[in-house]
Amino acid sequence: GVNDAESITVCKGPPVMSDEERMTCVRGCRFVDQVVPDCPYIMNDEYLQHIIQTYKIDYVVHGDDPCIVDGKDVYETAQRLGKYRTIPRTEGVSTTDIVGRMLLMSRSHHQSFDHGDGASSAPQRMATEAVEATEATGATGATGATGATG
Repeated sequence: GVNDAESITVCKGPPVMSDEERMTCVRGCRFVDQVVPDCPYIMNDEYLQHIIQTYKIDYVVHGDDPCIVDGKDVYETAQRLGKYRTIPRTEGVSTTDIVGRMLLMSRSHHQSFDHGDGASSAPQRMATEAVEATEATGATGATGATGATG
């Protein structure tokens, strides 16, 4: 399933990609048979039972990195039901890393266009502010995709 932008924003900050873009990416995975749209970031027992029955889901799949919100494991229900599997996280490849690199490249690119008068361009200021905000808060550019096979 793909988490909806609203629930991602509440838990991790605004997503970089739209719901449709994230669904398209997940559909492209060879192990995904069907994409469940608009999944909440935290799936309660009732919701999980509903999607397991409706979509005939075999497993909910997520990277092996912890996914804790307000002290609770987001996948606790799926784990308890025996419907949870993990896949290895690729070290150094995360939405936080990718967004950070994009912001740094943008800042670097716009700095190369400095006219020497000390004035910053609007895109340069925005990139600098975004990098500083990301570094200060640890915010992510979450994709919000959770794999489900069925």
